Amino acid sequence: MVDLGGILDILQIFRPGEKLLLDFYDYPDEVRRLSWEIHHLWHRYYLEIHEILQKASMGYSDWSGIYSEKPFYTLQCDISYMISTDMFKEFVLAELQASVNRLDRSVYHLDGTGALKHLDSVLEIRFLSLLLW
Repeated sequence: MVDLGGILDILQIFRPGEKLLLDFYDYPDEVRRLSWEIHHLWHRYYLEIHEILQKASMGYSDWSGIYSEKPFYTLQCDISYMISTDMFKEFVLAELQASVNRLDRSVYHLDGTGALKHLDSVLEIRFLSLLLW
């Protein structure tokens, strides 16, 4: 599977640097709206790519190198190291749970020591494995 990125990481492409961080405060409703719009498109394209790959599939893998016999993806939110635990709960957690619910198998990539503050929140997500490196 190609690297589709994390939902807020995709949004950060369009609102680079501190712009997205300020948007969390200045335009929280717009950040949530765009996050869910990206979420729906992300899953649409994941399924389209999955259909193509399934024709020759001998299993599944992604950028993490983890192998699975079932469709699988390593979810991520690399910007999480720059936001508070309250912001993580407000802007990341519900979408992350929704993605886990839509995927057959998933792992979450907790990106670096700065993201460790979100570990308790991530561990609350049912049916999600954790990848630390």
